[in-house]
Amino acid sequence: MRLAIHSIPKIGARRTSFVTAAFWMTISALSLFFVAMNTAGAAGAAGSAATSQKKAAERTIEWGSQRPDGLMPCVRKSNDSTASADLKKIPPGNKSGNHVITIHNCEGNNTLTIIRTDRQCMWGFGPYQITLPPNQQYQFTMEDSNNYTYGCDGADKWVAWSVTASNGAVSGFRWIHSKSPGRWSSQIEDNDTGASGKVQEATCDGQVCLNTWVPADSGTPQVTVYFQ
Repeated sequence: MRLAIHSIPKIGARRTSFVTAAFWMTISALSLFFVAMNTAGAAGAAGSAATSQKKAAERTIEWGSQRPDGLMPCVRKSNDSTASADLKKIPPGNKSGNHVITIHNCEGNNTLTIIRTDRQCMWGFGPYQITLPPNQQYQFTMEDSNNYTYGCDGADKWVAWSVTASNGAVSGFRWIHSKSPGRWSSQIEDNDTGASGKVQEATCDGQVCLNTWVPADSGTPQVTVYFQ
């Protein structure tokens, strides 16, 4: 009986030691788990940062020489005409069509403030105001509308702007897209040209379209307005 009585505490001590060992093994396993999670999180964060940097670099490459705000460095007129002439000619869409507009201030010495004053049958019509310094171009895309509900099916589409030059010259011009010549055509309308700070020339798909119609049958007509 004495042996039995004295053996009970020994068995209890063993059980306690087993429980303690199991407890510390669990703590160790949890610690290792959290360390692994933190390491994976750090690696994921580093991967996300690298991906973000890569995307930023891709965006920079994608924009090339054009800035997201529309400003572009100047290029020679011949390059613009050649690029426009090489566009694939296809009929414009039935519901709408895009038009790329470039304001060219590479020969002028004035900063131009160009403000959109009116529009008709247009979904997209560019920024309300453009500030264009010398030796710069500004490019944006407009979208016309043939919406029947608003009376725009086959109707003229146009956007008008006023221009104030830093030398005090004030003028205005209008881009018009119309079917009245017999087919969809475009022109830049401006009867006050040729002076410093005013429109000097305009081309539509590489052809002179200042106050004269030029067929606009390309998928995305290119319109360039040159200021003096």
